[in-house]
Amino acid sequence: PHAEIARILKVSEGTVRSRLHYAHLHLQSKLQDYWE
Repeated sequence: PHAEIARILKVSEGTVRSRLHYAHLHLQSKLQDYWE
């Protein structure tokens, strides 16, 4: 799936992985109050 996303967005797979990783961390920090 990363390769397909990279192709569609015209960026490298590494960029896709990096953006997804940081998006996940950001989401996790925003939702941590709801995770018990």
